[in-house]
Amino acid sequence: MPKKLNEDPDIEGARNYAYEMIAAWQNLEWPFQFARFGPAGVKAWNSLRLELRNDCVMLPERSADELVAQGKRDPDVFELACYVCETRTAAGKSLPGPLDEFWKAVQSGNLKSKRGRGRPAKANAPRDVMIVQVLCDIEERYGLFRTENEARDSEREAPPSASSILQEALQQHGVYVTLDAIRKVASGIDQEPHDAATPKNVHKGIGTILNFVR
Repeated sequence: MPKKLNEDPDIEGARNYAYEMIAAWQNLEWPFQFARFGPAGVKAWNSLRLELRNDCVMLPERSADELVAQGKRDPDVFELACYVCETRTAAGKSLPGPLDEFWKAVQSGNLKSKRGRGRPAKANAPRDVMIVQVLCDIEERYGLFRTENEARDSEREAPPSASSILQEALQQHGVYVTLDAIRKVASGIDQEPHDAATPKNVHKGIGTILNFVR
């Protein structure tokens, strides 16, 4: 079923937002200081409602199980889970049960990342994190389609896609990425969770959770 375009999309707002986000990405400001964890790690950060406070990661209690489960499947999320444990331990905070068991297994050497020795993270992971973040935000906040293909499938003439606006903003910052490369990343946003090689639903979380582990 074709997606429906916002009746009054904010094209200029989307352009300004994309420009500002590219600047933040280049300076490794929020939300991109965690880009080293790759698209899967940043997706987990958002969907599990993790939050950095005074150099310590806070998380909803029920998110601990899922963080550990994803960490055992995906090497990027494994590194994120280790980071959560390190920051909480350094801050003198307790680790929720599943994370406590996970961290003990990691420190004892009984649990290791699936990345394997000598297998580096994807070189374009930080860039792909940025692409996913900006495309999803433009779609949700400004009512524009992510790609031209979605625009063509709509029932009415569509304005520029989020992909083309993102490409334009990148060029303004001296970064040249083809539309095909952006579309390739965008095509993975809605894939199933087991397709870990490509990012999915960065902003689609698990609902509002107020019971944070302190």
